Amino acid sequence: MFRGDNEASNPITVFEFKKPGRDDFANPSSKEDPVQQIVRYVNSIKKGKFKTPKGRPIQVAENTPFYGYVMCEITEKVKEWLKMEKDFTPMPDGGGWFKWFGNNNLYMEVLSWDKVLRDAEMRNRVFFHKLGID
Repeated sequence: MFRGDNEASNPITVFEFKKPGRDDFANPSSKEDPVQQIVRYVNSIKKGKFKTPKGRPIQVAENTPFYGYVMCEITEKVKEWLKMEKDFTPMPDGGGWFKWFGNNNLYMEVLSWDKVLRDAEMRNRVFFHKLGID
């Protein structure tokens, strides 16, 4: 979880990482569903079950925005699971999926490891060039 200053108007970001090569979390019997894990984290934060690293209550209001990111391998099995069971929408570049959970004020993305790496390299290309490490 990440947050800047502990103010109710600041967004809270929750990350869930799944080991590259794994897609067993998409099995119907899996207890490691990363989408549900993030929804549960958001609900727990709203109920005051988490504190800041300094031990203070996390300030949350009804309209506090939440962002959830799942980093995982996007196999055909995961694509089918996201589309048919989780009702996510594919991103135009095919490297991830997204969904809005209106009642939780939660925007979630499921991203492939390749997309995360590709986007980071693209964002930092000029910086690396200026440093001479490209």
